[in-house]
Amino acid sequence: MRLAVLEKLFQMRRQAAVLALREVGPEYYAPVGVWQVREGVRRALSSEPLRFGELGWALDHLAREVRFNLRSLARSLYIAQFLKRWVSLEGFLD
Repeated sequence: MRLAVLEKLFQMRRQAAVLALREVGPEYYAPVGVWQVREGVRRALSSEPLRFGELGWALDHLAREVRFNLRSLARSLYIAQFLKRWVSLEGFLD
């Protein structure tokens, strides 16, 4: 995932914090390798993104789409805690 995300960020000439999740369900019976993940992320990054005003709104949307308990996972992730305290440049200047 990292390579595909870094390629996109380099193309955009941007920096970002990224939280990438991959859900593997019972229908995923034969792992075929890292290339499948990388190409899937590249395909996802080439589509139109969903935009949310706050991290909580994005997590609420994602929680409705996945089959695992996203809220308990988000509580344990360092980056999720970091992003909750994130202040935009505009917010910092206010």
